[in-house]
Amino acid sequence: MAPISDLSLTLVDGGLEFSTTDTNFQGGGVKADITLESSNGNTYMIASGLEFDAGGIGSIQWSDFGFTNVNQPSLPLNITFAVNDDDDPAVWSANDSVFYYNITSTSNDLFDSTNVLSQGRFIDTTATVSAILTFSSSSTIEYDVSGDNYLRLIGTIENYDSLVAEYGELIGFRDIEFRVQDNISGTDNLYVNYTEYDLNDIDTVDNTFDVSIKIPNYIPNGTIVERDFWGALSFQNDSFL
Repeated sequence: MAPISDLSLTLVDGGLEFSTTDTNFQGGGVKADITLESSNGNTYMIASGLEFDAGGIGSIQWSDFGFTNVNQPSLPLNITFAVNDDDDPAVWSANDSVFYYNITSTSNDLFDSTNVLSQGRFIDTTATVSAILTFSSSSTIEYDVSGDNYLRLIGTIENYDSLVAEYGELIGFRDIEFRVQDNISGTDNLYVNYTEYDLNDIDTVDNTFDVSIKIPNYIPNGTIVERDFWGALSFQNDSFL
């Protein structure tokens, strides 16, 4: 099955409406799930219970998550919408299509009709509790002359200015950890951890970074799951995030 060609998410009274113009996904059969992450870190999920009707439309109510006027998540709210559209629709994997949205609210009220739905994750550039990393599409697998594989990570520290103001100048990465999902079996495989002594060609300039790390042979061919990627940063005053 080819990946879904498009997805649209819309705020409606009391919830969300999702739709696609891709006729291959209209009429049920292909499952989707939705995960909400509130600003205080709580997550809420409806797994494999969503489908597109014959017109390519579906909907979900805030009450399906247990939300009411007196029981609400903290806003902003990040939304992850995944469609099980890989070659094995019976198995969820890192190959499924994933779409990101966020809801912001001036009233901190999920039911406020003036709330704004935007594409992409919400990024709080004022946060100092953790570093917010985004990765460039230039990140890639590279090969050196001896045949070893290296993962080159290029990206941006979105809340760099706030972190430097709080903790002093950035020194670099203290460690990096990520999860690799086996593309053959479609199952979670293993977590890979690197300390600062494993990192090569570290280059941090203001809010950008360019880091290369050697990939050991025991790691299978697979996909690095973006939501399960962590990078700890060291700062001038001996603190790290």
